[in-house]
Amino acid sequence: MSAFTPSSNQNPCPVCDRTKDGDCRILDSGLVFCHTIRNGVAPGKQHPDRPYVYCGHSDEAQGFGKWKPEHLCIDLPAKAPRKYGIRYFDYFFWDGTPCPVQRYRKDVEGQPKEVKWCEGGLKGRPQLDVAPYLWEKIGDAKQIFVVRGELKAELLAGKGFKAISLLNQKDELLTAKLQAMRVNEVEIVLVPDCDTADLNKWFSYLSNEVPGVKQLLAPGFPWDKPPADGGLGIEDWIYKKSPSNDEILAAISDIKKGEKDSDIDDEDPAVAIERLVNELLDLRLTTADTWAKEMATISSITRTYGVQRQDVERRILEALANRWNLSITQSHSGRRTNRNSIATQETDEQQMLIHGFLPWKRDALIFGPGGAGKTTAAVALAWSVISGTPFLDHQIEGDITGKVLWIGSDGGDGAYDMWRNTAQDLGFANDPRWVDGCIFWGSEPTNDVGSWSCTPAGLQEIKTELEAGGYALVVIDSWKAVLELAGIDFGIGPVGTVVRFLQALIGQYCSALYLHHPAGNSKGKGIAGTGGNQNINQIPYAVHQLSPEPISEGQSPCVRWDVHKLRGYQSRNFLYRLTDVGLQVTQGDVITNCADAILITIADLEALGTATSSHRIKSMLSTIKEGTVSNNLTRLRQNGFLKKSGSAWHLTQRGKLAHNRLFNLNQGGGVGVGSVYRDKRKKAL
Repeated sequence: MSAFTPSSNQNPCPVCDRTKDGDCRILDSGLVFCHTIRNGVAPGKQHPDRPYVYCGHSDEAQGFGKWKPEHLCIDLPAKAPRKYGIRYFDYFFWDGTPCPVQRYRKDVEGQPKEVKWCEGGLKGRPQLDVAPYLWEKIGDAKQIFVVRGELKAELLAGKGFKAISLLNQKDELLTAKLQAMRVNEVEIVLVPDCDTADLNKWFSYLSNEVPGVKQLLAPGFPWDKPPADGGLGIEDWIYKKSPSNDEILAAISDIKKGEKDSDIDDEDPAVAIERLVNELLDLRLTTADTWAKEMATISSITRTYGVQRQDVERRILEALANRWNLSITQSHSGRRTNRNSIATQETDEQQMLIHGFLPWKRDALIFGPGGAGKTTAAVALAWSVISGTPFLDHQIEGDITGKVLWIGSDGGDGAYDMWRNTAQDLGFANDPRWVDGCIFWGSEPTNDVGSWSCTPAGLQEIKTELEAGGYALVVIDSWKAVLELAGIDFGIGPVGTVVRFLQALIGQYCSALYLHHPAGNSKGKGIAGTGGNQNINQIPYAVHQLSPEPISEGQSPCVRWDVHKLRGYQSRNFLYRLTDVGLQVTQGDVITNCADAILITIADLEALGTATSSHRIKSMLSTIKEGTVSNNLTRLRQNGFLKKSGSAWHLTQRGKLAHNRLFNLNQGGGVGVGSVYRDKRKKAL
């Protein structure tokens, strides 16, 4: 006899429920030797109440009835024969345009099948942009079969059914469309293979996410104990049994919802949800394939406790924030809770990484339509951070420099080429400061490395990188890409939680810049032009918009830059274009450095006891543009040289020391900006 488990309280006999002793035995092969029921039905007949078939009597030990599980007694159909050769399949993107190449399946005798995109692939577009196979054929169907495998979909379509073949195990856009179909009473039938590769992945995912879906489990398959992979499929049942369409429809059934586990019956729901969320977080922090366990845990949370899927994603991020002591939630008073001591207080003066554009240890958003130049602008900003050179209309050198981490998740493996080519166009791609200072993270198909996304494992990766130090800026290109790759719906998902998480995480070390391509036309809509989820423009500290300007005859293309939100600065706009020497402002005020003149002017006005309002300072510095004076006042206040009381500006202790150094320099015989402006002030006063 093979190894067995004796009956007990923990392992009752599946035939007679014996628990008082170990007289019944459950063999590792699945066979049951039952001491209680030794006969009663003819050999080969099934037990009247249990899924076991009587195989006769055994005189071993005290005597047993031998019972075999029903699924081991079934004459399983053979696999349908494979047709050798290559078959090609036409796919379309979700927007209806055909994919640039076909997908093919290659079957060779004695070898596993090969399924790939033809040479050239999707030209840098992610596979999530591709609709399921035959999606364009479903029209207004009232019943849709969902399979994974083009030939299965073609087989069902050939019998007159509407069928689609999944391309991705997890597709949020498809899920949303199926959910909408269910609202319109379309019957969705999931048709998995009889193996855990299907059952624990896409089948489990869609059955959890799409309410009211049905299933077609081919009769006669070992659904109780499916193999890990390579199980029988719908095509094998059709090949073996040749069922009619009515028989196929009769095999459709409801998906039974799981019952609450007995070991958590008495557990407080809030405690149970927190425990399960943390278990799910632990799974997602690993780099191993934990899909099946994740789906099982999500099922426990959503089915047992009624938590919506997107709320599960939000809770995961909040649990991770608690582990890392990041403040991303708000109390009912509206104040942030568990504020980290590293975070900048609202009352602190805000330093700038790039004057007029990027605040230090804060986040900023650049949005605009495709082709507006977001990548070009971001690469130029990154160079300013690395080199310390001024940027566009603020010709004031930065006080902070450092490395840049560029996360290129939009465009697949084509993101690197775009980043590299842009740096070449701007003329610094081979500069050692750029080569060593801008670190690119993107898709590496040859090394089986996918694009970065804001999954817990991805967030752990960026945290580890920033902890190494030396970074001044993280650029994320783009918002939608890092959300979709993480399975977060841009419309209804916890986008605000993701923004606050990255804001808190990156803000401990450096600044963050997000690039966003809104759907539809954003021109003329202002800050609301970001479209979709408004958290992406409401939460960041700064918001910039790029819009291509209409091209006039004989003029080069220009881009309009709107600074919609940047605390401490007034809203402004200007036009710029890409030239042979980089980005240049073509229309709008250029802010220069007049800090010395302002310090001397305020010191003189304070010494005379006269007004030190902005209007008075600007009138004293009439040769300098008012916008330049305003922006320099803001910068001096941010850097702690000035303070403001009501409408009056005053030198701080730091400002007085800086003024004294200027005065001493001028007393030494040099005729610098200080002495020139002081002479003008004397005449004016």
